[in-house]
Amino acid sequence: MVLPGKNLVFLLSSLPFSGARLVASKPRILLLRPSGSSAGALERIGSVYHVPVVRIIVLLNGLKRLVAELERGCDWLVLTSPRTPAILASAGIVELVSRLGIHVAVVGPKTRVEAERVGLHVDLMPEEYRGAVLGGKLASLKPKRVVLARSADAVPDLPRVLREAGIEVVEIPVYRVEEDIHRAYVAASFTTTVDYIVYTSPSIAKTMAKAYKALHINPIELKAKHVAIGPTTASAIRKLLGVEPLQPQEYTLDGIAKLITSLHQ
Repeated sequence: MVLPGKNLVFLLSSLPFSGARLVASKPRILLLRPSGSSAGALERIGSVYHVPVVRIIVLLNGLKRLVAELERGCDWLVLTSPRTPAILASAGIVELVSRLGIHVAVVGPKTRVEAERVGLHVDLMPEEYRGAVLGGKLASLKPKRVVLARSADAVPDLPRVLREAGIEVVEIPVYRVEEDIHRAYVAASFTTTVDYIVYTSPSIAKTMAKAYKALHINPIELKAKHVAIGPTTASAIRKLLGVEPLQPQEYTLDGIAKLITSLHQ
């Protein structure tokens, strides 16, 4: 297959396939994540083709604004992505949060692990790992002012819940997601050879929709099962790909690993 604008052999040689081994008894999994991410629990249960189809671009102006808003004062700093803590640490913001005594809330366990790894003390994580649920938990605590450090493309559920509760919300994009369409072409070319396609964000579903269209691949006709990491990603898959994806009970890679293990027996 000839991919638009790139040489397939060159791209294949540059991709981190997470040490994938073709073992007949194991599920073959195409994992679509940002660059710099790991395959996590999926490597233990299957042969993983890990193709980074988006890049993370740090927004320096956003970090400057975040410092100013934190110094202005707030009750909570909210992190909704496991990529955010390292970005804050690189800008010296972790020390600022600790010095000002600002409470930290995270959306899920991976974000919590990354936050604690850089030295942030996590005060709140919801039992269900969704922005809207976190928003409800925060609203019940009646804070006056909440700062959200997040992606430029983040979904609006969390701030909407907070604003409906009368809380002042400051949203600050500290990074944006940029598609790597040529790697998405490579990922799309693998979809006929795997058992599961794992989408880990709405932006990845959007990028893959473009790749499928460019390569004349109909997602509905693929034999592989589409798996969304959570409800927001599942909604994007339904809208952009026209398929009903599987979802784990726990919205993490560990949850997806358990789901695939239960199905692939």
